[in-house]
Amino acid sequence: MQPQIPKQIRWILIIGAIVTLAMLGSCSSESDADEIARVLADRLTDNLRFENGEQVAGGPPAFHEGEDWPQVEFVNPPNLTVTLGDSFFVDVKAAYDFPEEIDGAMVWVQGATSHIDIRDSVDDESLIMRLQAELLLDKELSGQTFDLYVSLYKGQETGLHETWRITIPDE
Repeated sequence: MQPQIPKQIRWILIIGAIVTLAMLGSCSSESDADEIARVLADRLTDNLRFENGEQVAGGPPAFHEGEDWPQVEFVNPPNLTVTLGDSFFVDVKAAYDFPEEIDGAMVWVQGATSHIDIRDSVDDESLIMRLQAELLLDKELSGQTFDLYVSLYKGQETGLHETWRITIPDE
């Protein structure tokens, strides 16, 4: 005769199995959510067309702090609502004593697998670089909000980034 497992222990084993399955399910959901966020970030990157911009594979270049690197003082506007198919601009104010050394800007949608290099210069007096762009039509982006990083190039590396946000309203 086989020994019987007491009723209380059976319930503990059943509850343990349910909790384990629930935890495995939530891990899968987090991985799925991360993957969806990455796909959307890549879609936005693919659908942003910056004047003098080029999409480059890989995450953002190395960021540097300190006065030897062009830093972003502010991005204006810091929060932007852009409708699919619209053109827009963002002003990036540099904090750097040598504006002639600034070679452009880098824009990276948080989580994306590529970034955008924009080769342009800042205005010597205002220290502002105006980034002109268009958001192409991709209905999958409707109703989404994204954080973007912008930093300024000196050579192939940048100063620290500043974050700005794009919200794309539902169509």
